[in-house]
Amino acid sequence: MRSVGRWHRNYGRTLSGFRNASSSSGKGSTKGGTASTTQTAEVQSHHAPKAPATPRRLNISDIQRMTERGVPISVLTAYNYPSAVHADLAQMDMVLVGDSVAMVELGHETTQSVAMEEMLHHTKAVMRGTRRCLVIADMPFGSYQLNPEEAMRNAYRFIKETGVGGVKMEGGVAIKESVRRVVQGGIAVVGHTGLLPASVSAIGQYRSFGKNAKEAITITEDALALQDAGAFAIVLECIPERVAQFVTDKLDIPTIGIGAGQGTSGQVLVYHDVLGMLQHPHHAKVTPKFVKRYAGCAEFIQQGLETYKKEVKSRIFPSKEYCPYEIPDKEWEMLVGHFANTALVMPPRDLMKKKASLSKAKGKAKSTQKKARKSKTPIPEEDEPPLSVY
Repeated sequence: MRSVGRWHRNYGRTLSGFRNASSSSGKGSTKGGTASTTQTAEVQSHHAPKAPATPRRLNISDIQRMTERGVPISVLTAYNYPSAVHADLAQMDMVLVGDSVAMVELGHETTQSVAMEEMLHHTKAVMRGTRRCLVIADMPFGSYQLNPEEAMRNAYRFIKETGVGGVKMEGGVAIKESVRRVVQGGIAVVGHTGLLPASVSAIGQYRSFGKNAKEAITITEDALALQDAGAFAIVLECIPERVAQFVTDKLDIPTIGIGAGQGTSGQVLVYHDVLGMLQHPHHAKVTPKFVKRYAGCAEFIQQGLETYKKEVKSRIFPSKEYCPYEIPDKEWEMLVGHFANTALVMPPRDLMKKKASLSKAKGKAKSTQKKARKSKTPIPEEDEPPLSVY
């Protein structure tokens, strides 16, 4: 990959010069000022220790610097608060609120089904769950393809309503003007070429791209168009490793691969796929071949839920240790006394036993009647058990 963005290096020099100037200014302060600063520090240290500082959230400059240094970029999808917290604690560099939420969280067949309001909703939750990661949100299908101004309006909604760090847009040459308009509006954009999941209805099925020269040329031209429009990174999905490496070498911006081999600047996978959360017959068919499963959460989740159900049915749960709340005897007597003249008060377990006993007695009576009819003997008259326990 060629050197990343001359503008970034110039910006770094400018910022470094400003910091050096500020530092020099601080060194020239009076002795009185220095003593005052030291004294203040001593007073502060005498009191309670400072709370741990909130980690600084990564930005696009950090991502580009990683690529300059040859450090691979780790990216994971997240769709809600818990998955965002896990990704952030794992110190992912970037988190993508993917339109794949339509399939792995909402149960749709394709990513085209997710609506703008749903993407905003999930992005807000992810932002609340992250402190360190750079968060990027997918713009949903139909929110940017119409024209550049429509793309700009919808991109602004993501920034203003969620605080996300940038947006991702699928496509290449066809959407470059929309990408350019969004970037000109001050919003960071990640491009996406290769397999475009949101366009599955046009291509007919999910498949790899770039296995022939014509498709590989198109992918490369799309990536160059996205870079020219101002995208700061590009996702390359489901393309041969050599093609991904070729595209990466042609660009001055990072590439993030998904099913594209090791030649990209970083990797992204879907949260549910990484953790094996959908590894059962109902969803196994949607797990791509390029996914490596790093945990088997589905089995543990299923086992836990089935055990919980069994313990509820057998009255093992809740045992005494999970019944922490008690009413004092005096208060209990006051409660019973309050309703003494209006109803029979029974503890819940005794009440259920009474109902079960009545139901059993009623069933026995019906069985006796049925046998009597078959034997043509007179049916003995019995009082029917009362249905009410009150």
